[in-house]
Amino acid sequence: MNRQLTAKQNKFCQQFILIGNASEAYRLSYNAENMKTETIHRKSTELMAHGTVSARIEELQKEVQIKFEITLESQVSRYTQLLESAATDIKEPRHKIDTMTRILARLDKICGLEVQRDKQNDNVINIVLSEKDMMA
Repeated sequence: MNRQLTAKQNKFCQQFILIGNASEAYRLSYNAENMKTETIHRKSTELMAHGTVSARIEELQKEVQIKFEITLESQVSRYTQLLESAATDIKEPRHKIDTMTRILARLDKICGLEVQRDKQNDNVINIVLSEKDMMA
């Protein structure tokens, strides 16, 4: 069900599900070839905040999760395996650290943790728990 989406909005939703990047989905769905990167980013952010668009994206995400039997548990298991593999298989220290950091950041995100840098002091990291985690 498209809930009164325009053809371009619907294409944006489909592209976002395939790519996972709102700016790139916008480029593929709208005439953006003459737009500045900042404009594309702003417009894609606005589109993601649009109630009907975000609801459609959530619908599509749920459909994908059901179709491919994706659960939080399966994703955590998958990323844990990737983390272990990176720790043992990647030999170059810098590449190992970069890869493991990206995997851990992704794990934080899917588990509802958000890591934010303090704008005044880049050395301080604040961990923000999701509402669900704070209630537990």
